Amino acid sequence: MPILQHQLHPPPVSNETSQSSASFAPAPRQPLLAPPTTPQQRLVLPYPSPTAAKEILGVTNLAIDAETAIENAPFIELGRHALAQNWCCVKISNIPYSVTGENIMEFLGKNAKVVPDDVGLSVHIIMDRASGKTMDAFVEFTCPKDAYRCVTRKRGKILGSRHVLLDVVNQEELMKELFPKARGITWEGVIPNVLNNESGSSKADLVTKEELVLVVGHARTPHRSPFSRKCLQRPYESILSIVAKFPWFAVSVYTIHQRDIIFQALIFTIDILKRQCKRGRTTPNLDAELLKKLCKAGVVCTGFTNKQKREIIKMGEFGAEGLEKEVEDDIPGFEGLLALNRKRGAEPKFIEV
Repeated sequence: MPILQHQLHPPPVSNETSQSSASFAPAPRQPLLAPPTTPQQRLVLPYPSPTAAKEILGVTNLAIDAETAIENAPFIELGRHALAQNWCCVKISNIPYSVTGENIMEFLGKNAKVVPDDVGLSVHIIMDRASGKTMDAFVEFTCPKDAYRCVTRKRGKILGSRHVLLDVVNQEELMKELFPKARGITWEGVIPNVLNNESGSSKADLVTKEELVLVVGHARTPHRSPFSRKCLQRPYESILSIVAKFPWFAVSVYTIHQRDIIFQALIFTIDILKRQCKRGRTTPNLDAELLKKLCKAGVVCTGFTNKQKREIIKMGEFGAEGLEKEVEDDIPGFEGLLALNRKRGAEPKFIEV
């Protein structure tokens, strides 16, 4: 086909036109190696459809929903490993202000089948967080039958210098006593259920920052309250009970901020007690053994991150000896996770970055 004249020699462009359109002109193209030809009609050829993925991989369905993907992810929310333990409780009323957990265990006897130490904290002595006054005590039993037998055997007995009252209660009463400031919450055993609120949020403050500040204050300056002077270890036992009985498994109820303020309260009490032990200001019930209980409670807590657990070990010093093995190794590349951890049984090849 003959080549047109304007294809070889394009018409000249005036200076004004070239200057005005210089900024909008496209980048110069490479010179053609051969004269352009007229465009050919597009030829559509039949193309085979791709083979189905299930025929290649041997799977039935590659499309999974978000819920299934989350369930099979190698990560899990902190606290998901915790179990809701609805132990049977015995409430002991009219106890002496200076009573200790050891005194209560001696009162119940060696045959009392309470929750073992490697499973959880069995004795909870309630303290009024504003005044530091000792209220009632709760003892958790592994079996309701043993709890009723203990109440029958010890009814009318004297603890210290007082006639105490014993009664079998459920976990709801214990949780209400440990978390009295929880609003918009109904307890079903140890499980918190959030009531419908105006904001539509599923979160609730089970323990407030103000309560924890009061408890730490009693530990730091016990002589400001006449009740704290009678039992110096009561604030530390209160923190122990909060950490041990907080519903860490209910991850949809509490926030990371609430987890962190509980952690800070524990760190402060560990530091206060450690300094007293170093200065030799210990008492029979305020000593290195109590420090070890605080450190262990924090390290085995399922709601704290590995970083927080290492901070507890570092702060506890001699009170945290041998607890390093309780902390899992960090996942390379995921050291800054605040609410996730490696799922049990997850293969490392699915996590490494």
